[in-house]
Amino acid sequence: MVALAECYMNASTWQARRQILSIVADKLQFRTVRRWIPDLTRYRFTTAREHAIRYGRGVPPDPQVHIKMFVSQTQVDHFLDFITSPHVIQDLPFGERSLTLSTKEVISVPNVVRMLIPESIVRQYLACREECNFKPLSRRALLNILSVCSASVRKSLQGLDYISSAGAEAFDDLCDVVQRLGDSFMGMSWAKEQSERLRAAKRYLKSDFKVHVAKTSTVPDHCRQYALSDPCDKDYQSACDHTHQDTCHRCEEVTAVLHEIDEGIQRMSSNNVSEDTREELFFVSDQSRQNILAWKAHLLRSINQDDARLDVLDSLDETSVLLIEDWAMKFLPRKYRESQTDWFGKRGISWHLTVATRRMAPDQDLEMMTFSHVFQSCNQDSPAVQAIMTDVIGKLKQVMPTLCTVYYRQDNAGCYRSGGTIIGAIQAGKSNGVTVQRLDFSDPQGGKGACDRKAATVKAHIRVYLNEGHDVERASQMVEAMQSSGGVPGLNVSLCDSVVPPSPAGYVKLDGVSTVANVEYGNTYIRVWKAYGIGPGKKIPLSKVNIPANFQIARLSAVSSDKELCDQFSTVKSRKAPTSIPFKSAREDPPPASLSSESSELYACPEEGCTKSYQRFSALRRHLDCGKHVRALESETMLDKAVRGYAARLEGQFASVPQFGEDTISADAPARQSGLQMGWALRLTQTSRARFSDKQKEYLTNKFLIGETTGQKANPVHVARSMMTARDETGKRMFSSEEFLTAKQITSFFWRLAAKRNLSAHSHVPVVSDEEEEEDGEAVNIETAFCELRDHVMANVQATHPICFQSYNLCHMMSNSKLSSFSITMLKDICEYFLIDTEDITTKRKAPYISRLENFLKQCSCFQR
Repeated sequence: MVALAECYMNASTWQARRQILSIVADKLQFRTVRRWIPDLTRYRFTTAREHAIRYGRGVPPDPQVHIKMFVSQTQVDHFLDFITSPHVIQDLPFGERSLTLSTKEVISVPNVVRMLIPESIVRQYLACREECNFKPLSRRALLNILSVCSASVRKSLQGLDYISSAGAEAFDDLCDVVQRLGDSFMGMSWAKEQSERLRAAKRYLKSDFKVHVAKTSTVPDHCRQYALSDPCDKDYQSACDHTHQDTCHRCEEVTAVLHEIDEGIQRMSSNNVSEDTREELFFVSDQSRQNILAWKAHLLRSINQDDARLDVLDSLDETSVLLIEDWAMKFLPRKYRESQTDWFGKRGISWHLTVATRRMAPDQDLEMMTFSHVFQSCNQDSPAVQAIMTDVIGKLKQVMPTLCTVYYRQDNAGCYRSGGTIIGAIQAGKSNGVTVQRLDFSDPQGGKGACDRKAATVKAHIRVYLNEGHDVERASQMVEAMQSSGGVPGLNVSLCDSVVPPSPAGYVKLDGVSTVANVEYGNTYIRVWKAYGIGPGKKIPLSKVNIPANFQIARLSAVSSDKELCDQFSTVKSRKAPTSIPFKSAREDPPPASLSSESSELYACPEEGCTKSYQRFSALRRHLDCGKHVRALESETMLDKAVRGYAARLEGQFASVPQFGEDTISADAPARQSGLQMGWALRLTQTSRARFSDKQKEYLTNKFLIGETTGQKANPVHVARSMMTARDETGKRMFSSEEFLTAKQITSFFWRLAAKRNLSAHSHVPVVSDEEEEEDGEAVNIETAFCELRDHVMANVQATHPICFQSYNLCHMMSNSKLSSFSITMLKDICEYFLIDTEDITTKRKAPYISRLENFLKQCSCFQR
């Protein structure tokens, strides 16, 4: 015991003392042990006994193993590339979302829309990684990443291009109008009913409207020939062999709810509602109606223009190729280790993608190859596109000696839809001994998905190169990144110094080019259409086109390809269909092989209304690149289900069964005139725009300057709404409904003001040497941090300068003694806005209001100096 007591007293840790004490703790009593260890407590004695029972007398406890899992950055980046791909999210952000790090640092990111729930994303990712033989992170790790990298989850997300987003916002604006009408006099039950109808109409346009659209139909809302025929030009008109006497009750519901809201606004004049409020609501309703009809026309045009792509794919053979062109989003230079000073003020690297599709034999699968042109300096204009056309066709001619025919598909960017590009395509083909047969334009955001998907693959490859410790700051380094590790399969990369314009430069003007959707080339003419397959097209002789006599196209300067040009076409593989399942159409994708009951088709087509789904990610990609969407109704009415069930039951009893292809209501009376005119879905030419008045310019300029002064830049959407309620100094309405501006117009005006401001600022920038900037760098950072903290505190304890109401700078007006220019009504509104108590003022004079307003304004920092 003397020896144990000495060891106990000399032990440095309680764990060692407990281990020594456990040798005798279960043999002796507590009071006996205290004779040799006087400071022993009952707690420690009991703990030592528990140690002897659990581990044994004098036995050290089992060590606690802390396992640290090594997570490769490549694995994380691989998953991040997947969850930020167009298959999972829609790119258009709405607002911002804050992400918090473990260090409590908050990062603001765009609030993108995610189309799948986390569990579905993880299942798809794990299935995709098995197909690629890549070792992923664990399922729990993937779910944890999704929980911290949050995003909004929405359903039925077709339209996030700008036309569709404007249409979706129009429904939200109409819901606000309905709510205001319900609060005023129409009643909340009416408002609730109209809101439900608006939501149903919005869901219909997002989903089932595309299913109803057909080449020909007795419903004018669904008939593509009727909707896309120009009533004023026979060349762009296709005569329908049927009458449009039927109506779709779901399309009519959209029109009916808009008409109901307009009637509600008209009734406001008899309910003691001000004329200003009535004009404001009429303007919002009219703008919303236009945006909704534009969205509806955009959906119909997208379906019609997609037929051009499908027809070209069907006609491909060993002598032809389809080229889809698009400028990828500029790549921001990055370093492996990057400081904050390197992050700001970057200039993106321009790069262009061309996806070539061919079919070497009628019974073979399609093959694809991508050409990427990376520019050290370039303007994304028509001469650059012409030069790329020439270079790509020349390379394809080397790979495919039998190439004779080229088809183009492009989007609506100005560099593509221009007279120079349309005529330059002829020269690009002639210079390489091939014929350009067609040039088709897709509707906005509706036909260049192959380029977007290839760009996502290339960017993921570049990120892997960055993680290996390399920098990508110049165009040459970006090309090296694309070529690293064997390069991207099926990608041919070219580094271009610049674009050499033709000398002398020739400008080609083509009338009505903004409405051209399809171009077909002949030997001495071109034939153009406003919509694919609608009418015979307008034949334009090349002799009547304003083509300069010495017209030449631009060329690329200092082109260097990644390696010796070879055939890099990769097959777009498809799974063979079972012989027992016949094909319904040659265009339709072959159905997947029969799957076991345990397997499921994970990858559904993101196109709204399309019912196709696949077990493999490669099959989904093939469907998106060169397949046809198979659409079906998302929701059917009771009558629809009854008709389909009745037809199915009669199918085996009668040889002829009535076919009900659409959700229509036949007219009992003779054919009636539809409310939609022929050509209602055609693109409109740009009309002449009226110039802003001096009053509009002054109001917008004041808003812009206030935003520059306070650091909180004016939001064009909020400014557009404030214009509807803005009042002048006398309290009268500042603008009429004819003078209201849209958010798009205000954005353009603000952009022009900012450009002028930056131009004038750059002309007065003082020259600072590098040594002076380096010496003062640390002091500037400290002072900046202090100023930000001080401004944050001051913003929370006192009024922020300048104090503004609508477009008026009240601080400036008080300094110049101009508050008296406001009327009493306007002064009351200002005091009410800033929560200044004026209930005890009974006199109809300005002085009491001005006095209290001045006392409030004196709290501003500009009067505390």
